[in-house]
Amino acid sequence: YTIVIRPSSVATTTGITTRSRIMPPRFSQKSPNNNSERHDATADTNDDANSKIMTMPEPPPTSSSHSLYHLILQNRIANERKQTTTTAIPLAGIHDALSAKIFAQHGAPALFLSGFGVSASLLGVPDAGTTNLVEMEMITRRACEAVRRAGAGTAGSGIRTGSSSGRHHRPTPPIIADGDTGYGGSANVLRTVSALGNAGAAAITIEDQKFPKKCTVAAGSEVRIASREEAAARVKCALGARDSLYGDGRNRGGAGYPWIAGRTDCRMACGFDEAVERCLRFEEAG
Repeated sequence: YTIVIRPSSVATTTGITTRSRIMPPRFSQKSPNNNSERHDATADTNDDANSKIMTMPEPPPTSSSHSLYHLILQNRIANERKQTTTTAIPLAGIHDALSAKIFAQHGAPALFLSGFGVSASLLGVPDAGTTNLVEMEMITRRACEAVRRAGAGTAGSGIRTGSSSGRHHRPTPPIIADGDTGYGGSANVLRTVSALGNAGAAAITIEDQKFPKKCTVAAGSEVRIASREEAAARVKCALGARDSLYGDGRNRGGAGYPWIAGRTDCRMACGFDEAVERCLRFEEAG
């Protein structure tokens, strides 16, 4: 879900409203992104317990996806302790280095670099296959660098918040980058994973539209969707590309090691049940 900030007085998307004349709201200090809560939650867990909660192995501590893994882990642990309700992790939409820095300094636990936002802010046009991998890599790299500069830029460090007398550090939020459809076939998917992973993305989304894609905001129910089998194969291709480039996470592979996030845009064209089935296929793929 993306928060869009435009020069107009009010902008809305996916039911989220914000005004351009105010700063983004500070996120709750009780977020799993809070250091003290994160420490307390991890103190009584071990690898065996974590493996029952998380279906994927823990990435290497030096990897860009390590903080994302623990953010999701602690959120799941917190939700298991609740009896009635569960809490999702807020994912703030960004489109450049400045928006990434603003949301990071206001406590966003994680950020999503949207192809829709990049197309609008960089080119001033709708997201209809007009942006390319080179442009997404450039913005991803600059956004990741801006977030690191907002903190100390080293593993385990984070954003400094609070007054001078009561400052604490919040871990720098991981950035999930929009990998589109992979920008083509298998060779293009390999290059996409390599480029965005090296740029610092903690995770890369791979979606199930047919190439060239068109943003669902513009396409609506006429969005061109790949078959369920093709969509799952595309995600498997991205996973294989990641492991060949960075090593297998189970073997504590290379330092980059971005996660691959399977994404479906099929709901408007195919219905909610099909969207769920595709997500289950993506989970099975890894």
